[in-house]
Amino acid sequence: MKREKGYATASAVVGAGAAVLAVSRGWFEATGPAEQGSFVTAADQISGSERYPWLWALALVALAGGGAVLATKGLVRTIVGWVLVVAGTGLVLGGALSVAHEAAPFWPIVTALGGAAVFDAGWLTVHKGRSWTSMDARYERTATEPADTPKGMWDELDHGRDPTA
Repeated sequence: MKREKGYATASAVVGAGAAVLAVSRGWFEATGPAEQGSFVTAADQISGSERYPWLWALALVALAGGGAVLATKGLVRTIVGWVLVVAGTGLVLGGALSVAHEAAPFWPIVTALGGAAVFDAGWLTVHKGRSWTSMDARYERTATEPADTPKGMWDELDHGRDPTA
């Protein structure tokens, strides 16, 4: 079970990172008017995020979802898994859409592969995420312990008392 959670987290983070990198690179060639005193046209690169701004947003959502898989449990983790599935699907479709619109194929394919990894992480989280352990219990307050009970020297200092006296 630990391996599955680690795989889902790593797959989401690496896939989203690849998509973030790929979306920020040049996908399309934009030719403009000739520069003054020159006979050639100026060529500029249009990145995937300039042409399809929603790809950038999906990649960032997927990156955040990779961390959320670790920090959540139960139904919330399943919802995070569905968000990863949707983000991964959008990244794959965005890469395919841009190749269909005659983009240079390398970076859109990297985006689609990153989206496939995000989709895989989300699908694994939806189907097996409820059985995974959550963060360690030391991060949660127990119901029997009031918040103002001193638990050690640091708590004594927080309450303005000298623990060495």
